[in-house]
Amino acid sequence: VPPFQWVNHLIVEAETLWDIPAGSIKSKRKTNEYCRPRFAVMYAARRMSKRSYPEIGRIIGRRDHTTVLHGYNRAKALCHTDPEFRSMLTCLMINVWRARRVAG
Repeated sequence: VPPFQWVNHLIVEAETLWDIPAGSIKSKRKTNEYCRPRFAVMYAARRMSKRSYPEIGRIIGRRDHTTVLHGYNRAKALCHTDPEFRSMLTCLMINVWRARRVAG
């Protein structure tokens, strides 16, 4: 599976899980409704692929590497303070991991 194809699958899966409109992860919107799923995608992309922050930023709406680093750190912090976020992030990573294994 091409490396960026599954990251796009990660984006689509997050938009489905969080029930937000298609394209919201890559949008510039800054409300929690869109930022939290975006943070989850940044975290999952980094953990599941070991891709660099600049590479992940390019995929997720042409963002700077420091934005991706911030999103990764925010997701990690939210996992400790928000059980619902942690559960959603876990579901996201499991769903995409299963899809990668079936496809690969």
